[in-house]
Amino acid sequence: MHLTPEPTHTPLGRLLRSSESVLTGRALALAMAADRYLHVECEIIPRLDDLGKRADN
Repeated sequence: MHLTPEPTHTPLGRLLRSSESVLTGRALALAMAADRYLHVECEIIPRLDDLGKRADN
């Protein structure tokens, strides 16, 4: 099991978590989608690839 937060701990995720964020509505939704995309590409897929390599051994 590998637990990850959303928003993430990336600079964008930290901005979204910040009380100083001025994003609302559509801009907030798009920023959340961008953070999720980065999360999947940079953390989830590499983790799944690593698990697949271990299962192949």
